[in-house]
Amino acid sequence: MKISIALATYNGARYLPDQLKSFIDQTRMPDELVINDDGSTDDTIMIIERFAKNAPFPVYYFLNKKNLGYTRNFDEAIMKTSGDLVFLSDQDDVWFPGKIAHVESLAENNPENLVIMNNAALTDEDLNEVGLTALGQFRSTGVSSNCFVYGCFCAVRRELLNICMPIPDGFKGHDNWIVGFADAFGARLIDDVVLQYYRRHDYNESQILVNRLKKISRIDRYKEAFNHNYNAVFDRDAKFTIDQRYLFLQGIFVAKSRCCIKYQHKLELIEKKTYEVIDSLEVRMHIRKKKLLTKSLLAIYYFSNGGYKHASGINGLIKDLYCKGNS
Repeated sequence: MKISIALATYNGARYLPDQLKSFIDQTRMPDELVINDDGSTDDTIMIIERFAKNAPFPVYYFLNKKNLGYTRNFDEAIMKTSGDLVFLSDQDDVWFPGKIAHVESLAENNPENLVIMNNAALTDEDLNEVGLTALGQFRSTGVSSNCFVYGCFCAVRRELLNICMPIPDGFKGHDNWIVGFADAFGARLIDDVVLQYYRRHDYNESQILVNRLKKISRIDRYKEAFNHNYNAVFDRDAKFTIDQRYLFLQGIFVAKSRCCIKYQHKLELIEKKTYEVIDSLEVRMHIRKKKLLTKSLLAIYYFSNGGYKHASGINGLIKDLYCKGNS
């Protein structure tokens, strides 16, 4: 099995050397490392060039002529790989020596899985462990593992990349795109084994609740969900989510023309579910704009007819009733 690493960089000089060294320290080294840089202005390119000269495996690096943004930069890196199994890497994490070997073994023993995800230890910016794991934080809040979407924990089979890539302009998150298709096929494996450090610092792309460096609970999740800021931005976020879902539908249409028969039915099911999610968001946006009494009646009626099955059930209902409408 040929192993590739796709690494996207941007002004990562402070942390990049640690991650590059962890690639060399692997008990099973990659067959190639593909780096795509998004216009770094610090010493990132110098670090990459120096590493490429001495690495014990081929290193191919490319420089974007203009800044493409996080998703497109990763898309470029992934598209330039040639491995049967492609590991996605952020520039500021550190892999444990056995990561590639362990995931490769999982891939060989679970050929039906198109994406394999590992667990990670949360650390501060100096790699001091805080006694928490990424997967553990999700579980402590009661969030479904379906929401455990981190590109930097993923290894992706070429079979899936041939179906779903490239990512269309406007879609946010290479991991949302790739894992979304893996989930559509029911072909994602999440492994509990901790195989890397997940470094948290002020410049991380993701600052969501579950990435905090303290133990969180369901109560913390509810507090964040029901604060006034959440409700103030619901319409904006809902519109964005709808736009993202339509882009995902475009990807499904393309994937149908590429994938084998065994995936066709699953794509049709996820297409149907995607339309249902869009409809649900549009109805909820309409409900939230009503005065309290009307809103309550509409929301309860919609809930009784299963309308909140794509909106966290009773939690979604409470959010809509709690938000400030026109009353």
